[in-house]
Amino acid sequence: MIREGLKSEGKVKGKEHTFIVLDNKDMTHAQMSNARDYRKGDIVIFNRDYKSLNIERHDMLRVREIKDFNVLVLEKSNGKKVMWQPHMIAGNTKGGVEVYEERKLNLQEGDKIRWTRNSVEHLDIINSMTSKVLSIGSKSIAVELESGEKKTISSYDKVLRHMDYCKFKKCYNTL
Repeated sequence: MIREGLKSEGKVKGKEHTFIVLDNKDMTHAQMSNARDYRKGDIVIFNRDYKSLNIERHDMLRVREIKDFNVLVLEKSNGKKVMWQPHMIAGNTKGGVEVYEERKLNLQEGDKIRWTRNSVEHLDIINSMTSKVLSIGSKSIAVELESGEKKTISSYDKVLRHMDYCKFKKCYNTL
Protein backbone atom coordinates (compact mmCIF):
# COMPACT_ATOMS: atom_id res chain seq x y z
CA MET A 1 0.00 0.00 0.00
CA ILE A 2 1.25 3.48 -0.85
CA ARG A 3 0.69 4.69 2.71
CA GLU A 4 3.07 2.10 4.18
CA GLY A 5 5.82 3.25 1.81
CA LEU A 6 5.26 6.87 2.81
CA LYS A 7 5.48 5.89 6.48
CA SER A 8 8.83 4.18 5.91
CA GLU A 9 10.07 7.33 4.10
CA GLY A 10 8.93 9.50 7.03
CA LYS A 11 6.35 11.42 4.96
CA VAL A 12 3.52 10.01 7.09
CA LYS A 13 4.54 10.36 10.72
CA GLY A 14 3.54 11.04 14.28
CA LYS A 15 0.96 9.48 16.52
CA GLU A 16 -1.87 7.59 14.87
CA HIS A 17 -5.33 8.92 15.64
CA THR A 18 -8.41 6.78 15.11
CA PHE A 19 -11.51 8.25 13.49
CA ILE A 20 -14.84 6.47 13.04
CA VAL A 21 -15.86 6.97 9.41
CA LEU A 22 -18.91 5.93 7.42
CA ASP A 23 -18.86 3.65 4.37
CA ASN A 24 -21.89 3.93 2.10
CA LYS A 25 -23.66 0.56 1.86
CA ASP A 26 -24.83 1.44 -1.69
CA MET A 27 -28.23 -0.12 -1.11
CA THR A 28 -30.83 -0.20 -3.88
CA HIS A 29 -34.22 1.48 -3.38
CA ALA A 30 -35.75 -1.95 -2.81
CA GLN A 31 -33.19 -2.72 -0.10
CA MET A 32 -33.61 0.68 1.58
CA SER A 33 -37.35 0.11 1.88
CA ASN A 34 -36.93 -3.33 3.49
CA ALA A 35 -36.01 -3.49 7.19
CA ARG A 36 -34.40 -6.94 6.75
CA ASP A 37 -31.63 -5.35 4.66
CA TYR A 38 -30.47 -3.16 7.56
CA ARG A 39 -28.12 -4.27 10.33
CA LYS A 40 -27.87 -3.18 13.95
CA GLY A 41 -25.40 -0.31 14.10
CA ASP A 42 -26.08 0.95 10.56
CA ILE A 43 -26.25 4.73 10.29
CA VAL A 44 -29.18 6.24 8.38
CA ILE A 45 -28.87 9.81 7.13
CA PHE A 46 -32.15 11.49 6.21
CA ASN A 47 -31.84 13.89 3.28
CA ARG A 48 -34.97 15.90 4.02
CA ASP A 49 -37.20 16.80 6.94
CA TYR A 50 -39.72 14.20 8.11
CA LYS A 51 -41.95 15.99 10.59
CA SER A 52 -43.99 12.86 11.34
CA LEU A 53 -40.79 11.26 12.69
CA ASN A 54 -39.43 14.48 14.21
CA ILE A 55 -36.38 14.12 11.96
CA GLU A 56 -34.60 17.03 10.33
CA ARG A 57 -32.64 17.04 7.09
CA HIS A 58 -29.12 15.60 7.53
CA ASP A 59 -29.94 13.91 10.87
CA MET A 60 -27.87 10.76 11.47
CA LEU A 61 -29.67 7.97 13.32
CA ARG A 62 -28.34 4.57 14.36
CA VAL A 63 -30.26 1.33 13.79
CA ARG A 64 -30.77 -0.18 17.26
CA GLU A 65 -33.32 -2.91 16.55
CA ILE A 66 -34.96 -4.66 13.61
CA LYS A 67 -38.55 -5.57 14.43
CA ASP A 68 -41.30 -7.52 12.70
CA PHE A 69 -43.62 -5.88 10.17
CA ASN A 70 -40.80 -3.96 8.46
CA VAL A 71 -40.08 -1.70 11.44
CA LEU A 72 -36.69 -0.36 12.51
CA VAL A 73 -35.94 1.22 15.87
CA LEU A 74 -33.57 4.12 15.25
CA GLU A 75 -31.73 6.16 17.86
CA LYS A 76 -31.00 9.87 17.59
CA SER A 77 -27.78 11.40 18.90
CA ASN A 78 -29.70 12.60 21.99
CA GLY A 79 -30.73 9.01 22.81
CA LYS A 80 -34.38 9.35 21.73
CA LYS A 81 -35.79 6.36 19.86
CA VAL A 82 -37.75 6.58 16.61
CA MET A 83 -39.90 3.78 15.15
CA TRP A 84 -39.43 3.85 11.37
CA GLN A 85 -41.12 1.93 8.59
CA PRO A 86 -38.72 2.50 5.69
CA HIS A 87 -41.20 1.29 3.06
CA MET A 88 -43.66 4.01 4.16
CA ILE A 89 -41.40 7.03 4.71
CA ALA A 90 -38.12 7.96 3.02
CA GLY A 91 -36.81 4.46 2.29
CA ASN A 92 -38.79 4.20 -0.92
CA THR A 93 -38.11 7.81 -1.98
CA LYS A 94 -35.22 8.43 -4.36
CA GLY A 95 -32.56 10.26 -2.36
CA GLY A 96 -34.66 10.11 0.82
CA VAL A 97 -32.02 8.37 2.91
CA GLU A 98 -28.47 7.10 2.74
CA VAL A 99 -27.32 4.06 4.70
CA TYR A 100 -23.80 3.62 6.06
CA GLU A 101 -21.76 1.26 8.19
CA GLU A 102 -19.02 2.41 10.54
CA ARG A 103 -15.33 1.64 10.19
CA LYS A 104 -12.13 2.77 11.94
CA LEU A 105 -9.67 4.93 10.00
CA ASN A 106 -6.22 5.61 11.47
CA LEU A 107 -4.65 8.89 10.38
CA GLN A 108 -1.30 10.55 10.91
CA GLU A 109 0.35 13.79 9.87
CA GLY A 110 1.13 13.60 6.15
CA ASP A 111 -1.73 11.26 5.23
CA LYS A 112 -3.65 12.07 2.07
CA ILE A 113 -7.41 11.72 2.43
CA ARG A 114 -10.34 11.76 0.03
CA TRP A 115 -13.68 13.21 1.09
CA THR A 116 -16.55 10.78 0.44
CA ARG A 117 -19.57 13.09 0.70
CA ASN A 118 -20.30 16.76 0.01
CA SER A 119 -20.31 18.77 3.22
CA VAL A 120 -23.29 20.93 4.09
CA GLU A 121 -21.39 22.98 6.66
CA HIS A 122 -18.09 23.24 4.74
CA LEU A 123 -18.94 24.21 1.17
CA ASP A 124 -15.28 23.88 0.17
CA ILE A 125 -15.29 20.14 0.99
CA ILE A 126 -16.66 18.21 -1.94
CA ASN A 127 -17.08 14.48 -2.57
CA SER A 128 -13.89 12.99 -4.12
CA MET A 129 -11.78 16.07 -3.31
CA THR A 130 -8.45 15.26 -1.67
CA SER A 131 -6.68 16.88 1.27
CA LYS A 132 -3.42 16.47 3.15
CA VAL A 133 -3.42 16.01 6.93
CA LEU A 134 -1.19 18.72 8.41
CA SER A 135 -1.69 17.94 12.09
CA ILE A 136 -4.04 16.16 14.47
CA GLY A 137 -4.74 17.34 17.99
CA SER A 138 -7.09 16.17 20.71
CA LYS A 139 -9.81 18.59 19.61
CA SER A 140 -9.15 19.25 15.92
CA ILE A 141 -7.52 18.17 12.69
CA ALA A 142 -5.78 20.58 10.31
CA VAL A 143 -5.87 19.81 6.59
CA GLU A 144 -4.73 21.43 3.39
CA LEU A 145 -7.40 21.37 0.69
CA GLU A 146 -6.68 20.92 -3.02
CA SER A 147 -7.03 24.69 -3.39
CA GLY A 148 -4.11 25.19 -1.01
CA GLU A 149 -6.39 26.57 1.70
CA LYS A 150 -5.55 25.37 5.19
CA LYS A 151 -8.54 24.44 7.32
CA THR A 152 -8.92 23.39 10.96
CA ILE A 153 -11.87 21.12 11.66
CA SER A 154 -13.24 20.19 15.09
CA SER A 155 -12.74 16.52 15.97
CA TYR A 156 -16.51 16.35 16.55
CA ASP A 157 -17.49 17.71 13.12
CA LYS A 158 -19.70 15.37 11.05
CA VAL A 159 -17.57 16.01 7.96
CA LEU A 160 -14.86 13.79 9.48
CA ARG A 161 -17.26 10.85 9.24
CA HIS A 162 -17.01 11.08 5.44
CA MET A 163 -13.37 10.56 4.56
CA ASP A 164 -11.06 7.75 3.54
CA TYR A 165 -7.44 7.24 2.57
CA CYS A 166 -6.63 8.54 -0.87
CA LYS A 167 -5.57 5.24 -2.38
CA PHE A 168 -4.58 6.42 -5.84
CA LYS A 169 -1.02 7.22 -6.85
CA LYS A 170 -2.13 10.54 -8.38
CA CYS A 171 -3.12 11.74 -4.89
CA TYR A 172 0.50 11.76 -3.89
CA ASN A 173 1.55 13.85 -6.89
CA THR A 174 -0.67 16.70 -5.68
CA LEU A 175 -0.89 18.67 -2.44
